[in-house]
Amino acid sequence: MNGQASPSPAVSSDPPLGPRFVGQAWTSLALGVVALGVGPLLYVIDLLGVVALVSMQLVGLPIQVLLALPAIVAGVGLVLGAIALCGTRRAVAGIGVVLCILSCAVTLANLLYSQQLATI
Repeated sequence: MNGQASPSPAVSSDPPLGPRFVGQAWTSLALGVVALGVGPLLYVIDLLGVVALVSMQLVGLPIQVLLALPAIVAGVGLVLGAIALCGTRRAVAGIGVVLCILSCAVTLANLLYSQQLATI
């Protein structure tokens, strides 16, 4: 009150940014969970021989293609999660990326182990 005006806050002409890449982050998380859950389940069912019969009779795919399906799903989730890391839900995207990487590793281990069992 000594005659000086208080400085006015800087007014931005840019509109506030809303949430970015939220859908990609949640999709990456969901695909990581699905791929991590389905991969070992397919492998256990493959040990019982059920997937081999169903995949050859109904779908016409070899068992290795069906067992690699979780890695393909995780690859899509990995790409979406990498894009979403630049958005506002970085934690969700990071968890999705980690789950997708784990799913790819588990699927690769399952494929290698099933090929070893096939050679015996």
